[in-house]
Amino acid sequence: MALNARQTPRFWLAVGLTLAFLIGLGSLEWKLRADDRGKLELDGLWKIVVEDAGSGDTDQMIVEIRPEGDQFRAEVIGAPLAFTRAYVETSRDALVLLGTNGYMDLVFKTRLNRKEQADPISGMLRIHHPQAPFRTLLRARLERTEVRALAPKKEQPENQEGDQGGMGLLLGQLGMASEWESPSYQPLDLRVAHAATRDLPLDAVTEEHLWAAKRLSEAVRKTGPPEQVKDAETKLAEWQRKHAEEKQPWTGTLKPRSRKFPRAAGDDRVVLLELFTGAECGPCIAADQATDALDEELDSSELLVLQYHLHIPAPDPLANPDSVMRARYYDVRSTPSTFFNGRAFARSGGPSDHTLKKYNQYQRVVESLSRGSKLATISLKSHRKGEEIYIQARAEILKDQPGSRPKLHIALVENQVSYDGGNGLKNHRRVVRALPGGADGYELENDRGNVECILRLKEIRSGLESYVDEYPRTPDARGNFPRTLPPIEFQRCSVVAFVQTDGDKEVLHVVEAPITDEPIQKTPE
Repeated sequence: MALNARQTPRFWLAVGLTLAFLIGLGSLEWKLRADDRGKLELDGLWKIVVEDAGSGDTDQMIVEIRPEGDQFRAEVIGAPLAFTRAYVETSRDALVLLGTNGYMDLVFKTRLNRKEQADPISGMLRIHHPQAPFRTLLRARLERTEVRALAPKKEQPENQEGDQGGMGLLLGQLGMASEWESPSYQPLDLRVAHAATRDLPLDAVTEEHLWAAKRLSEAVRKTGPPEQVKDAETKLAEWQRKHAEEKQPWTGTLKPRSRKFPRAAGDDRVVLLELFTGAECGPCIAADQATDALDEELDSSELLVLQYHLHIPAPDPLANPDSVMRARYYDVRSTPSTFFNGRAFARSGGPSDHTLKKYNQYQRVVESLSRGSKLATISLKSHRKGEEIYIQARAEILKDQPGSRPKLHIALVENQVSYDGGNGLKNHRRVVRALPGGADGYELENDRGNVECILRLKEIRSGLESYVDEYPRTPDARGNFPRTLPPIEFQRCSVVAFVQTDGDKEVLHVVEAPITDEPIQKTPE
């Protein structure tokens, strides 16, 4: 029986070769077109400009974009709305740029033509404030610039109308709204949202976490699978709950934690929180109360607190020459100011009803910094006999800190001092009374050192009383002390020792020792 031509092996071989040729030709054509698009060149300074024929163009933000792998990283150079962070994501044919200050955001979207790479790049802009009910879309452009400062806002011309009538403006808005929601932008919206969530500052407040959670939830709902949507919604609900809790009045008590901070094996880093405050400082109330709450809740394996009082905004009898010099060491110019292991975080304060907000902010910083291994070891002993305190401290650097000049610092701390200050706080915890060795500390030789000193309380008390007595007559005095001065009693004291580098001021380790009645035994060299 004769075979049909379509049944012969030669026929199917020819079909296969033809299909392979066509597929290969299509792949080659796609590759040529892809190569023809060219490499996207965004590195440099760019300015976002809002276009308005009626009121004139307005500069909104200057960003510097740098290549980073297959994508780009953006940094805010100038913005009138205090935007501090920027993120840019690109695809084959689209770009999304986000600028934010943690609660308000600016988003620029545009289509890309990689072959032509027009400059400026026309697009759309939306500025959103959480208290604004509408998110108006504006025509905008992204253009290269050589300046690093925004031009002043132009005066609006009188009796000048826009280039579109009411119907034209409406149709233009509808067209931009349709383009804004195009599926081409959705993957970029999701990537920008993830980047903004990952890159939140260490001391980001709850409002910033809530803003990031909302943005991520909105983006995931458009593109993500159900399990990712559920996870994003759960996180959003958690931050909404925390935000609602922070609005409750501060009662002075906290819900006890069920466990310590999550730590991996070998994590033994202790965080030193240094608070610069003042008994007459109203905005210091939240910072003081939040710090006191953390100090009471966490043990010495997680956190140690030192409070330095300053004459801000009025004379404070708990201030002393060492606390003033320590403020100069950090270049502190306002209270409250907080330093965590030598790094400035969460400096602002507030009234009493901001306490839980500050507490949560401080707690997140401490939790993050407590991960990892300590960078030094410290042996500390203290013994009191009458009016003298004997201190023996030994420190050794575990990891080389080239060019950092680590030093050993010692602080005499009074754990609670009663003084009814102008801000209404009656009790002050962890008050630094003296810094043996001064604000600069003791030099370490070959990354190790041994310090033995005697604190004569009678001399320290006399020095503090003289300082308070003479302060109103000094050139920099802020007036007389407004209230009756508290006695200097040195009750319930302890000694804190920490190792800090002079370069970046990083605290490598910190320990505390109670002042005992047991004589100190000599430690063998």
